[in-house]
Amino acid sequence: GASVLIVAFSLWYIETREVRPINALAEAAGKFAFDSGAERRRNTERLGALNIHTGDEIENLYLAVKKSAADMNDYARQTELQNETISKLHENMIYAFADLAENRDANTGDHIKRTARYVRAIGDALYARGLFPETVTAEYVDNIVRCAPLHDIGKIKISDSILNKPGKLTPEEFEIVKKHTVYGRDILMQVMSGIEDDNYMSEAVKMAGCHHERWDGKGYPDALAGEAIPLSARIMS
Repeated sequence: GASVLIVAFSLWYIETREVRPINALAEAAGKFAFDSGAERRRNTERLGALNIHTGDEIENLYLAVKKSAADMNDYARQTELQNETISKLHENMIYAFADLAENRDANTGDHIKRTARYVRAIGDALYARGLFPETVTAEYVDNIVRCAPLHDIGKIKISDSILNKPGKLTPEEFEIVKKHTVYGRDILMQVMSGIEDDNYMSEAVKMAGCHHERWDGKGYPDALAGEAIPLSARIMS
């Protein structure tokens, strides 16, 4: 009987002092995720709530894991804040570029704001309806909305005398104005040089260069037709 009691006590001790804490720690660690800031905080709090006190190496392991989780949470938060700062700086630079064109063409300023809103409306509608699913994602829509202010950036290379001419342009002057698409594409491609896999800037180049192409192939600068025209440029058009 004494042997049975000793075995039973040993099993209970191992279960409560080792097996359960290790299982709880493993389960909490297994559920640790970085899907969002709120989820990270909940996971960190979940680890802290285990409150394992075994007085041995298991407790030491728990404390180490809890500290690592807290450190990772802090690091991820700092990274998010840095990314938000960079993103805001990026956005400010975009509008600074767009203002260069706005300040030279009285008609461009409101046009920039309107087209950005139209791009958002069209992009959101395409996404909601599941059209072009291989291309139109939430990230894609955000990217083309951010690109929209840059679509006329090439106008900064068009002469003021032509850009702000009060009367009708001559055919020769109109040919010069049409070059703003090529100029814009070239400017943004220079910005992209050395940048690998930047989907945002890639769409900006397409929108700047192709937003005056037409479905029937009678647009400019390359007389593209139909689906040969990039989707982002078709949305802008």
